Amino acid sequence: MDHLWIKHSSSKVDCSQLGYPKNQGPGNGGNGFLSGGGGYGTKGEGNSGRAGEMYGEETLLKEIHFGSGGGSIFNSIGGSGGGIIELIIEQQLINHGSIQSNGGNGGGSGGSILIELQCQSQSQSNKLEQTFGTIKCIGGSEGYRGGKGRIAIYGIELPLNDIKQIDPKPFNRLHK
Repeated sequence: MDHLWIKHSSSKVDCSQLGYPKNQGPGNGGNGFLSGGGGYGTKGEGNSGRAGEMYGEETLLKEIHFGSGGGSIFNSIGGSGGGIIELIIEQQLINHGSIQSNGGNGGGSGGSILIELQCQSQSQSNKLEQTFGTIKCIGGSEGYRGGKGRIAIYGIELPLNDIKQIDPKPFNRLHK
């Protein structure tokens, strides 16, 4: 797409809970009395070896994954992991809302967000202003929290002010 404009603070691109379902995925949280949160970019929370492990790689270039589901206990069902968002933008991203791929309550881990800005001029005077807004792929709570997902942003060096609104901190590189 040429431009992506998320105009209003209540607008969003959202793939939360669209990853692996409860008890599934490479970093799924363990089941049972001490069930655990799913892992992905960070380890999930849990006791007695029930926490989901980290997997994948931070650049999201070799592989991109869904978030893993949290473990279940009795009638408390584990949450699903976050989905995958991949945005290839030729010109400009203006985000006044949010882009998110969070894990579901019950310990689902966050998913993946990959953003590539393809047409950034090398000249400072010709650069298009980018507004990143809120970007998140965090784990669901209720019980043991799921691990955070992974975010990678290419094509621009992120200003510190933009990084503060992105959770987890993104892998960021000017070129792939």
